[in-house]
Amino acid sequence: TQSKPGLDQLALDLKKLIAFCPVTDDLLQDSTAMGNFLMNNMNSAVQWKINDAIINGNGSTQPQGILTSNAIVSVAKENSQAADTIVAGNLAKLYRAMLSHSGNLIFIANPDTLDQIMTLTLGDKPVWHGDFSQTPGGTLLGRPLILSDACATTGDVGDIILADMAGYYAIT
Repeated sequence: TQSKPGLDQLALDLKKLIAFCPVTDDLLQDSTAMGNFLMNNMNSAVQWKINDAIINGNGSTQPQGILTSNAIVSVAKENSQAADTIVAGNLAKLYRAMLSHSGNLIFIANPDTLDQIMTLTLGDKPVWHGDFSQTPGGTLLGRPLILSDACATTGDVGDIILADMAGYYAIT
């Protein structure tokens, strides 16, 4: 049967992100590698700031962050769970809460969670599989795991995020 495609409008407002590093002409002239050094480090700083805004952005002067959006679903810790720990049940509940979005899910976690994640099992199956040469963070419950310092530390809201990034739009 015939149908008409539905079209929606989406407005994306660009925000400027500027990196500033004062350096003298003498320093730039004395070291031929200084320009490359500054460019690489500025690039890393900008990339970190963008990642932090994607996770924690306020939606006003920054992009709307995952943790500040109205789409967040939080999973409470288990009753007998010690503070600042991760148990497989937390991850299972997080995954269950996102089943309707299962196509493009990724985990984003603070690197300080990795030592606990690497040792977790559901039944006798490990929840984490790693091949750092292929996927730097490995996979968690079969989904890519991205490690980011922009996530909260272990035990705080946002230490491990399961997100469907297909719903997140960004332009550069």
